Amino acid sequence: MRVHSRYRPTAAKPGNETRRLVTLRSYQILDTAAEPSFDRIVSLVQRLLGVPIALVSLIDDERQWFKACLGLGGVTEMSRDIAFCAHAILLDDVLEIPDARLDPRFATNPLVLGPPHVRAYLGAPLVAPNGDKMGTLCAIDVVTREFTPDQIASLVDLAALVVDEMELQRTARDRRLFERLTETSPNMMYLLEASGRRLLWSSPAGTDMLGYSASELRSEGLMPSIVHPDDVAAMMVHAQRRSSLADNEVIEQDVRVITRDGSVRWLLLRERAFVRTDTGGVKELVGFATDITALKLAEARVSELAVTDALTGLPNRRALDARLDLLGAEGARGRRYGVVVADVDHFKKVNDLHGHVMGDRVLVEVGRVLRDSIRKGDLATRMGGEEFCVVYSDIDPAQLVILAERLRAAVAGIVAPVAVTASFGVCFSTSAAGPQAMLAAADAALYRAKAAGRNRIEVVEPTELAR
Repeated sequence: MRVHSRYRPTAAKPGNETRRLVTLRSYQILDTAAEPSFDRIVSLVQRLLGVPIALVSLIDDERQWFKACLGLGGVTEMSRDIAFCAHAILLDDVLEIPDARLDPRFATNPLVLGPPHVRAYLGAPLVAPNGDKMGTLCAIDVVTREFTPDQIASLVDLAALVVDEMELQRTARDRRLFERLTETSPNMMYLLEASGRRLLWSSPAGTDMLGYSASELRSEGLMPSIVHPDDVAAMMVHAQRRSSLADNEVIEQDVRVITRDGSVRWLLLRERAFVRTDTGGVKELVGFATDITALKLAEARVSELAVTDALTGLPNRRALDARLDLLGAEGARGRRYGVVVADVDHFKKVNDLHGHVMGDRVLVEVGRVLRDSIRKGDLATRMGGEEFCVVYSDIDPAQLVILAERLRAAVAGIVAPVAVTASFGVCFSTSAAGPQAMLAAADAALYRAKAAGRNRIEVVEPTELAR
């Protein structure tokens, strides 16, 4: 080890002074009470080096402050201008001064000329993990002397213990703060293996959100097992992205999970990868899960309202057009389907005789009857006013007519709130016409049914679509 015995007469501030002060203050140690852990270290310095004065000295902006001090009669700080330690933090190695009276930097220092009459000084810098020197652990004698290599090595080791203790205290303080934050946060924070199969840790919100205890959440394979079946494929893709993440890269994913009580929740997962060098480069993920169930339900409700008739609760014209577009594309590849358009007979008379409130109740009942009379997978819609449309998939012409007649009979069976009937136009798909042309043809057939006496069906002939 190289020991500096000479240095400049005046201690300049280090080139990284601003950052050095930020580092020092990040430990929140200045002006704190004495603590046994630091007092024991200066006591060891006294005994091992045989000195009357030992200090844990931290160099603040304009002062040196003692976290631990033996031999100065209760002094806790002094001006940085006269601090030997202000010189020591400029060095990479220890600063040794055998006789301060012979050193031009300190010969006129008040600490040399007056109490405590410093003669010999040995200071080892307190070096933070980022390389900043926060102060020193120093040994001071009132007689001239040189320190042995073993004594110097012991002081360096003890200085490292001082920094270790500061780090432990900061880590404990940060952990307490983190725990207080996570205890009150409604969001779930977690540490996840890169494989995604096991949580290493989760905040209390995880139990509230998912219903599993902290130990259960850490069980091997639990997290993949609670993914909703409909989202398993998406999470497999997400898992592949996890495995290829670079250090500090972030990914997000919406996923439905099944909680312990069987309910389904939507979670927004935001995960950041990091590589732990202390465990041989193992990759882990720090995650943040937000419950977005209410938002997803609201979005679904908005989407539903966009394609739902407000009065009857049936799909509306927008939903009808979307279904017809889909069937039209599939019809071009040979899939056959049919449309049945219905219009309530004499509906204006219902409104005139019974009022619009009663008319609305009639439309609701007609919509219910149509919905309850179709097959699963078919679609009953309200096009507007008193007009409805039913779309049948994968059907042949004969079946379509039978099912249309079933609809007519079901509407004719309505007796409350007012007995009504409806007229129907029926059209089966052909390669000659698209879905909107079919809809127009069925509507024309509907008006033929009305002209022919109402409460009946009229079928569009293929030749009509070919024209």
